[in-house]
Amino acid sequence: MKFKLIASLALVFCAHAFAEDAPKNPCEQPTQPNRQASEMVVKAFNKHVTAYQACIKKFVDEQRALSHASTDPAKAKQANDAAEAAIAEHNALMEKLKASSPQEEE
Repeated sequence: MKFKLIASLALVFCAHAFAEDAPKNPCEQPTQPNRQASEMVVKAFNKHVTAYQACIKKFVDEQRALSHASTDPAKAKQANDAAEAAIAEHNALMEKLKASSPQEEE
């Protein structure tokens, strides 16, 4: 009984080790400062947002290029899915930031 358990666990770990994971988005999301933040903190946040957007664009472009260049349909789909996930993450963050920013009165 113990042998079967050990063998099945070893099989699971081996399968996981050889499974190819989808590329991970390396871009770090900026953390929005609170409303009382100093102008310097807000400027640093804005720079971080700009760097995040550039990182997402680069990652998406790389994944799309891999997707188009790959002859393996599974790898092409994996790269395309990684690009789509990064775009969705970016869009969700931008919506969150837009919703939490103070609205200018007209």
